[in-house]
Amino acid sequence: MASGVFRLAPILFVWLEMLLKQRITCTFTTQTVVLDQKFNVSITVPDTGNLSVFRFSLDRHNGSEPSDVIYIYRNLEYKLSVGFLQRMVVTVSHRTFDLTFEGATPDLAGTYRCYEGGASTHIIPDCGQLLALLRKPEKPTVVVQKKPVLSETLELECRSKSNSLPPDHNLGHVITWKLPDTIDGIQGGRIRTTENGHLLFADVRHFDIGLAFSCTFADKATVEAPQSDASDPYYIVMDNEGGASHETPFHSSIFITSPVQDGSVLRAAVGKELRYTCHYVCSPACDVSWSFDMKRNGNENFEPITDLATKDELVLNITNEAEGAYRCTASNSEGSAHVTFHLQILK
Repeated sequence: MASGVFRLAPILFVWLEMLLKQRITCTFTTQTVVLDQKFNVSITVPDTGNLSVFRFSLDRHNGSEPSDVIYIYRNLEYKLSVGFLQRMVVTVSHRTFDLTFEGATPDLAGTYRCYEGGASTHIIPDCGQLLALLRKPEKPTVVVQKKPVLSETLELECRSKSNSLPPDHNLGHVITWKLPDTIDGIQGGRIRTTENGHLLFADVRHFDIGLAFSCTFADKATVEAPQSDASDPYYIVMDNEGGASHETPFHSSIFITSPVQDGSVLRAAVGKELRYTCHYVCSPACDVSWSFDMKRNGNENFEPITDLATKDELVLNITNEAEGAYRCTASNSEGSAHVTFHLQILK
């Protein structure tokens, strides 16, 4: 009996070796598409020997059972699953099956996996394709990772959420920062981005106060991915922590947002609502106020605006009487400074 076993051993070894060689092998790829884009999945089926059927299924990563897409038999005949009969065209060249889907939709996103056998749960390693359907991400938010301090580095993060499918696609992301038009330090290396997309603005100075930074977010893809809306701008503002010395408020430490330069002329139509916030950096802390000059007699005559919900935010419901000059003034025990803009009513 023992000798019979030993005689069978070489035969069994050769059979196992042949079976391993016959095992289906292929590569795993990732494909990114946008909604309704035509796409193709390619499968190369080797001579499977004793394997009578090969199955290709879709895992949507939503907790449901994978959906069978196509069965391929040893003689290279195939059968499409009912749910995919009208959704793709199959072309066969030698042992390569090209599955062409006429348009990408959310229910086609996921991982296409290869299985040995018609009902087997054995997944063939490294065989299949991740299909990621690219969708517009959420509007990002600029998050301050390191607060701005004079002569130090400001660090900003662009934070968003991908809406692409499947949700766990792991595509990575691309962040684009919009920089102020008037920034002076790009060539000198004051601005750079990190590997994870954070923006670093080095050597913050007094005249950087009020500069605005915004960003957009997109998934990293081989095709042009939908881009998010731009974030709300982040304006450089500094508090007085860290033992700042007492000083008179200075002109460049006051700025108005949405960005308004001192002396600007703004134009608006009757019926529109405008909002402007006055920011300031002072030590000791400043008090802020808004005032208005109708400029009717040619002489400067600013009158306090007293009906504001918050003292730093100016809310204007535009009427013909709103035309004139608006001034934000910051003052402390050391002195005061102001920024002014002029509003013209469109006729």
